[in-house]
Amino acid sequence: MNERIYELAVETGIIKEEEGYYWIQSVDTLEKFAERIVRECAEISENYAGGSMPVLIACAIKEHFGAEE
Repeated sequence: MNERIYELAVETGIIKEEEGYYWIQSVDTLEKFAERIVRECAEISENYAGGSMPVLIACAIKEHFGAEE
């Protein structure tokens, strides 16, 4: 598993690990996990380059996934 995805999964409580097994806690935590990924992708877009295009792309990503602030 990608290290950053693992960190986000732990932070949001989506996964618990016991004896090498992982499981999803609830649909709510799955939704929080997905929102964190979307927000982080949008943040990368906002910080990638100057000008308004990255910000517009970030807004479009958040809107598409319903992760507006």
